[in-house]
This record gives sequence, structure tokens and C-alpha cells, in this order.
Amino acid sequence: QRRALADAVLPDLLVEPTPPRDVAERISPIQWLLELAAGRPGDDPGVPLTVTGNLARRVVLEASERFAWWDPRDRPPRSESDIWQLSELRAILHRAGAVRRSGRRLLLGTRGRAMLGDPVAQWTTAMSLLIDESEFEAAAQEAALMLLLRSGGMVEERELVKEVAEVLADSGWRETGDGSPPDDLDVSRAVWDLLRRCRLWALVDEGRGPGFTTRFRLSEAGVRAAHTALRLLALRPRLDTP
Repeated sequence: QRRALADAVLPDLLVEPTPPRDVAERISPIQWLLELAAGRPGDDPGVPLTVTGNLARRVVLEASERFAWWDPRDRPPRSESDIWQLSELRAILHRAGAVRRSGRRLLLGTRGRAMLGDPVAQWTTAMSLLIDESEFEAAAQEAALMLLLRSGGMVEERELVKEVAEVLADSGWRETGDGSPPDDLDVSRAVWDLLRRCRLWALVDEGRGPGFTTRFRLSEAGVRAAHTALRLLALRPRLDTP
């Protein structure tokens, strides 16, 4: 099944996909956090952190207002943990080596300095991290993106998880304990992490299906993102094990 999916998407991966036309706006949260880490005029470099290591509340409030990441209007967000998009953004930039923590501040890393003011580089970095690095998660998320590209329409989340599990089982993935194929619970975690990042960059259109199930499909930008992420995955260095 994986081979058939890969054969179907391969022609779109031979040439590097172009970013969406609104790439600067779509990826603007990256530029915002990098600017804060670099230091605005009159401010010391670095994003202030709380004693527990969370982003300072004023940073949380700015993010919620700037990117409309907070729905309840009766009270403002209290901490970084209230806004999943902000936590996900920070984790992505940390994984990319774009920011690093030093004491009570989040500082700009070498890679982050190179990305400042370059929306295409920011897009490429974000898409390179759309799929996780660990083998099982990468295999599940690769399959999920290929299935979404093939579907061409709305897909129920539980059906996507079921199909991904079938692809992994067919590819030979097994539990280390009893040798059984991956179950839907294991696969759902990996798929959920992928969809979370897709939602951060507005790459999926969502709707409701029967019984209040969640349905979604890749947007136009999401198709470009999927092709970019799959191409970058294919170009990752491979380590041969004896």
C-alpha cells in the first residue's frame, strides 16, 4: 500500500514545490517570535520567560491578540499553556535550532538569525518539521499526508487513522512486545501531532461529519505543504545500520 501511495505522489516531488503566495502572512508567527528573540529596539535581546520556563504573560497576550489565538472573550489567556499554537510554535523553532533557552530568556540561535526576514526559509524550515524525526511517527505521518493527497475530498479523522494503521501493518511495522501490528491508538497520536502542525499553518479545511466527527482535507496551501514536507523527508540523510 505504501509503495502504491508513493508511486502516486512521486511525480509531484521531483521538482521543489513553490511556497503559497501568502507565505509571509501564513508564516508570520515565526517572524514575530524570531524578532522578539533578536530584541526589538529599546528591548534587551531574548524573549522573557517565567520562573517555570514558560513565555512571559505579556508575550502570551501579544500572541493571542496578534494572531487571534484565543477564543474566550470573558478573560485573557493566563499562560503559554492556554494557547496550544504558541507552545507548538516555540517547540518547532526549538527543534529547528532557531531559538535556545539561556536562563530566563529565549535567545535567537544561529539558524534563527539566518531565517529573520526570509519567509521562504521560514516556510521551508516549518515544512521540514511537519513530519517528526522518529521512525514510527515519520512513517505514520508520511502515510497520512499521502492518503490526504490521494483523497481529494473531506476525510474523517478516524478513517484516516484506520487507513494509516493498515499501511503501517502492510509495511511490516509491529509492536516490540507481542509482535502485533500498530493499533489505532498508537497511530492516532502521530496523526494528531501532524494535524496539529497543519492547523497551526492553516493547511487544512475542517468540517463536521455524522455524529459530530471531525472531517478535513488539505487546502491549496496544504497540498503545497504536503509535497514540500514529503520531498524534504525523502531527501533526509539515511543512516545504514548493521
